[in-house]
Amino acid sequence: MSARIRPKWPDRPAGEIEPVPDLPEALAARGVMAFDAGKRISVTLSGDDNDTLSGYYEKLSAGGTGVMPLNVADWGDKFGMFTDKFGVSWMVNISLNK
Repeated sequence: MSARIRPKWPDRPAGEIEPVPDLPEALAARGVMAFDAGKRISVTLSGDDNDTLSGYYEKLSAGGTGVMPLNVADWGDKFGMFTDKFGVSWMVNISLNK
């Protein structure tokens, strides 16, 4: 196992999240989620245009694997996750509170 050197992040305002480069590995080690070294990124589409973003979700997810259907989430927005036919992970968040 190679040693990791964490970068020194500048001080951040209260409430702002500090990036943690090895978070997926840490979560996998605790059994919270699976870790696949070949899948280190996700693409997120966010906005308030329901028709456009819902269309992107439907078209991009065609032929892929659904993870979470596009539905109203606990926080009040529409949210869905999937992996497209090329193996890219996607998240779509549609704000319903204009």
